[in-house]
Amino acid sequence: LMFGLMRSRIFVIGMAATTLAFMGQFSLSTYLRPFLESVTGLNVDQISLVLFGIGAAGLAGTSLIGFTLRAHLSTALAGLPAALAVIAVLLVAIGADPIPTMMLLVLWGLCTTPIPVAWNTWMTRLIPHDLEAGGGLQVALIQFAIAAGAAMGGLLFDNSGWWSPFALGALLLCGSALLALIAARAPAGAPG
Repeated sequence: LMFGLMRSRIFVIGMAATTLAFMGQFSLSTYLRPFLESVTGLNVDQISLVLFGIGAAGLAGTSLIGFTLRAHLSTALAGLPAALAVIAVLLVAIGADPIPTMMLLVLWGLCTTPIPVAWNTWMTRLIPHDLEAGGGLQVALIQFAIAAGAAMGGLLFDNSGWWSPFALGALLLCGSALLALIAARAPAGAPG
């Protein structure tokens, strides 16, 4: 049943968008600490505070996204990774300035955690009778995406410099946003 879902073009596009979103997030976020230490120049206490801010913003994002998804699911599916791509580019541009960097990272937290909620909501509309199979496939793809994004980001970080996993993240997140625009146009209950 899980692989039967892969015959649906819209479902495959949605899963590809989800995968790219997580790859993009983790190619960047895995390397936040060395970025904050060496580029932004924060000490351990300040980095802990920033990471706490990201987590708190993430909690807020997850709490607030339900109101948006009811009426604006397609906007959330494409808009969240697009916003993260912009943040990634801005972090490269102004990462040496502590206050704007911290503010951008709080926004990063606000925009990252609602992404799986948005894609789960999309699945409930697209494949309401196959959620268990779809959810299992989604979890496997997310785990792959986290590992692949972190690995690719690490290779770039070591070989091309701190900015390169941020650029990769922005590129992958843009890809996710574009695919999300296609996937979000599918009518509810029509996975064809």
